[in-house]
Amino acid sequence: MNGFLLTKVATQLVYPLSISIALSVVGLVSLARGRSRRAGVLLGASLAILWVASTPVVGFALKDSLEARYAPVSPEQAQSASAIVLLGDAVAPG
Repeated sequence: MNGFLLTKVATQLVYPLSISIALSVVGLVSLARGRSRRAGVLLGASLAILWVASTPVVGFALKDSLEARYAPVSPEQAQSASAIVLLGDAVAPG
């Protein structure tokens, strides 16, 4: 497994949706084994993570922490640009 693939997989595992799905699966397995208290805690934590991560407060806080690093571009500066660059993360190597 090369470093690029490992980085991509590890990045996906720390997203709130991935964590919530993992907690849900473990909670459902616990429920199937008769451990209802543990299952309830895990399923509740799963829903709480999804809810907190989807609130506007968290979204705006994350967005603002990224946008604060860069000064806004004035319209005069934008008119002299010869290209528009769109940045994304979903690329394949090579």
